[in-house]
Amino acid sequence: MSSRPEVPQTGFALEKVYCSEQASRVVPPDDLPQDPEPQINFGWDWRIVGPRTFEVILAVALSPTLGRAEDCRVTLCGVFRILGPATSVSVSEFVRLQGPAILMPYLREAVSSLTGHGYFGQLLLPPINVHVLMQQRNPQEATGSKQLESAEGQ
Repeated sequence: MSSRPEVPQTGFALEKVYCSEQASRVVPPDDLPQDPEPQINFGWDWRIVGPRTFEVILAVALSPTLGRAEDCRVTLCGVFRILGPATSVSVSEFVRLQGPAILMPYLREAVSSLTGHGYFGQLLLPPINVHVLMQQRNPQEATGSKQLESAEGQ
């Protein structure tokens, strides 16, 4: 019998993934925009939920089009735990880049599953460059950043 040496853990573990919102509705013809392509809007946030535990939140909203009179919203949350006494990547970098990159396939699947059961059929989000997407986000406006500022001020 061989014994494995204890390997120090210096990273993050994905504890769970859940949807806090999934909504799809058919839009009346009078309310349809004239855009041939749907507008895709993304949202991102993170927050501290416990000792060494935080959530990364991704949201997507898809607008209806003349050819697809359906709007769709999905909000996905990933709960992560910090492993070990130190991490190889800072928490601020993880919540801004690695966390969203880990969650993006789950978000894409949630959208395709939700729309796949609807009248207009499955909608597949294209592959998304998370690094480019997150450059448009201000990490100082995130809930977790405000929680950290508040804790430091006490």
